[in-house]
Amino acid sequence: MLLIAACPLPWSHPPLRGLFLLVKEKVKAERQKIVPEFKQLRQYLEEQECLLLARLGELEKQIKSRLKENADKFSKKIIYLDGLIKEKERRLSGHESLQVRSAETPALSWQTACEAPANQKHVMG
Repeated sequence: MLLIAACPLPWSHPPLRGLFLLVKEKVKAERQKIVPEFKQLRQYLEEQECLLLARLGELEKQIKSRLKENADKFSKKIIYLDGLIKEKERRLSGHESLQVRSAETPALSWQTACEAPANQKHVMG
């Protein structure tokens, strides 16, 4: 500790002291320039963030709207197709009941219906 106390600081010499004060003033001046520039940059970035978040919000609304529109369209198509399927099933079940009835009554069977015109042709011919 005695050595440190015994050695004078380099900027305590008059020629170096002037240089030290000059450098100190330049650093202070640079700091005074940089601080407002960074404040301005921070403000600009905050404004940009707000603008981009607003755009993002609008895009999100548009996407939600399109998704709802598409969901509505698909829902309508599903209902329509479901109706078609039910109609086909109803027709097929009606057709099957006719086939079952025709199999039970030989007079209405497909074979009897096909033979009748052939017999008529044979009789006429």
